[in-house]
Amino acid sequence: NVPTIEDAPQSVTYFDINTGILLYATNSWFGVSFFHINEPDESFLGSGNPSPLPIKYSAHGGYKFLLNEEIDNEKSVSLAFNYRGQNKFDQLDIGGYYTRDIFNVGLWYRGIPFLKRYAPGYANNDAISIIVGFKTNIMSFGYSYDFTISRLGNSISNGAHELTVSYQFCQLGKLRKKLIFVPCPSF
Repeated sequence: NVPTIEDAPQSVTYFDINTGILLYATNSWFGVSFFHINEPDESFLGSGNPSPLPIKYSAHGGYKFLLNEEIDNEKSVSLAFNYRGQNKFDQLDIGGYYTRDIFNVGLWYRGIPFLKRYAPGYANNDAISIIVGFKTNIMSFGYSYDFTISRLGNSISNGAHELTVSYQFCQLGKLRKKLIFVPCPSF
């Protein structure tokens, strides 16, 4: 007797172990992360059909080149990358930002076009992203648009829009020494 979806439990829980580390200095950063280290069984039908969740891994980093030394009128170029993979699939994001004062613009590429194909005719290309934004001492606002360059194409997916609002919980200035034990990085 083969179990069917009607026989499946209403909810499934499992223990999942993840870890990561970020090392940073004034103008550079590098980190690694690992997800699903214990490869939990995510099967929906129980132990009869085990389905281990493969380990996901990533490495990310970058460097910020200051174009001037003025703190109040910063001009910089930042280059960064994010490599991630799970099972036989992987992807490399590479990009950069130009920052002037509180404004920034960026360009990113996702994929590994020349190094890896998943199957004949399927290059490892995904998208090119254009990013604009601005930040204050504690808030950042951004907009990005992804142009799909894979076989999915913009005629099918129409790309993707993203709005970002972030708030930095670290206290900046004099309160940092009293309240914050680990400072927030600012890239």
